[in-house]
Amino acid sequence: MSDVQWVVVETFEAGDPDALRVKRRWEDIAEDLALFPEENVRLVGDVGGLRLEVSATMNSYFQGGLGRG
Repeated sequence: MSDVQWVVVETFEAGDPDALRVKRRWEDIAEDLALFPEENVRLVGDVGGLRLEVSATMNSYFQGGLGRG
């Protein structure tokens, strides 16, 4: 899935323990939507901290698009 578009849904400071808890919550949501969590949720670290990103497809469910990402 190299052509996946990602949407930042939350940001955290580096080392924030809440980052993994929130990531697990989004992974549970992905499963509830019948999506593969490993392909639709990721936690990305960079110089500024951590970004929690979800696929545009998953995000579209929350924008009223019913998975049309």
